[in-house]
Amino acid sequence: MIKLNFKKHSIIKDGDKIGKFYAIIILGFIIMVVIGITIQKSIWKKFPKVQYQSETKGEIYRIRNNRGIFGELKSGQKIFFTSTSNYNYKPSFISDFISRGDSILKPANSDSIFVFKDDKKYFFILGKSIEKR
Repeated sequence: MIKLNFKKHSIIKDGDKIGKFYAIIILGFIIMVVIGITIQKSIWKKFPKVQYQSETKGEIYRIRNNRGIFGELKSGQKIFFTSTSNYNYKPSFISDFISRGDSILKPANSDSIFVFKDDKKYFFILGKSIEKR
């Protein structure tokens, strides 16, 4: 006759370990998300949003896109503006269009954004999309 010897509660003990493991993983994920959001918000506060009333002009020194454009001009001025596009250009989104060394002009009391690239002038509207003509 074959005698089977099962350990009592071995599944429960292993299940306990697995439950603790997943709890640590989930807790670690939540902590990482909270830290990431906090860091992101502190970065956003350093870049004032370009408004209709504000004037911005200068040469792009650094540019980064993340739910909008974060940039620093050669003068040291930091800027943020929401994404905008002009489908008459390729690439059409300003975040993909502008690069270091380009110049930008956004007159006060205007929603027009002018980008000067390779001796040409390009036009965007702050926070809006321009459809193809």
